[in-house]
Amino acid sequence: MSFVCANFVNTWIVEKEQIRILKYTCMAMETIYSLFKLQVTERPDALAVMDDKRQLTYAQLDRLIDTIASKFLSNHPKFIGIVMDHGVEMIASILAAVKVGAAYVPAEPSFPIERIRYM
Repeated sequence: MSFVCANFVNTWIVEKEQIRILKYTCMAMETIYSLFKLQVTERPDALAVMDDKRQLTYAQLDRLIDTIASKFLSNHPKFIGIVMDHGVEMIASILAAVKVGAAYVPAEPSFPIERIRYM
């Protein structure tokens, strides 16, 4: 059994004993968003996130991310401030920021407004 990692500059083919090490190395070369999309493809109906109010499958979370990301695309922001309570929507917002290539800046809603504006 061999394993091929197409993400390497040179394709490496290794024996069964080395698959686990190489698999983790290949995964480290992926982005968080690409690993999320892999889960959407492989397990669309599996539970992805939940909070006290709701739970979403990978497919549902992906649709929510697309909806949020569509609001960012016209501006092409470099940074996106996320000021919200922890929950499903916060996770979706973080992944939407990552999807559009922006850095996200999290802030707690309880922070003083002056601090949030400074951030």
